[in-house]
Amino acid sequence: MTGELGTQRRILAGLGQAHVPAELLQSIFCTELLRPSKKLWLVSPWVSDIEVIDNSGRRFGALDSTWEAGPILLSEFISTYLSRGSDIALVMNFDRHNNWMVNKLHELSDEYPEQLTIRQLETIHAKGIVSDHFALTGSMNITYSGVHINSEHIDYTADPVIVNETLAQFEEYLGQP
Repeated sequence: MTGELGTQRRILAGLGQAHVPAELLQSIFCTELLRPSKKLWLVSPWVSDIEVIDNSGRRFGALDSTWEAGPILLSEFISTYLSRGSDIALVMNFDRHNNWMVNKLHELSDEYPEQLTIRQLETIHAKGIVSDHFALTGSMNITYSGVHINSEHIDYTADPVIVNETLAQFEEYLGQP
């Protein structure tokens, strides 16, 4: 689909498309490393340190020369992204599932205290990944099941109006108690 401004929008949903969310995440995270936003938003009630880039054969080694051949986890991507000077805001709920990721990210926040914002909200249900360049929203949590198993509805757009509206909505999460 193409919006009024000629920008791309894709709505991805359905059974039998389990590879689509993983490949889309890999594409957007690699693109963000090549052209970082000022701030990348990750909003998901449940977050796991899942594989986000398949660096088998070191095919993405140029993005970070320290990456080993094999899967690159979300925490490794976040570390590389922060090292480039960009900010990340991560919003999730207080569920025990998130404890391991929160602890891992607190280690990174010691190294990048001004760049990494971790916010936990009791009632968060929104889901999305938003940058200066795109908005990915829908039903998918950033977990193994959300990316690889569940049938999820995903809406990807580069329409600047929608991206800015989504950014404004996500920024409100930082002001909530």
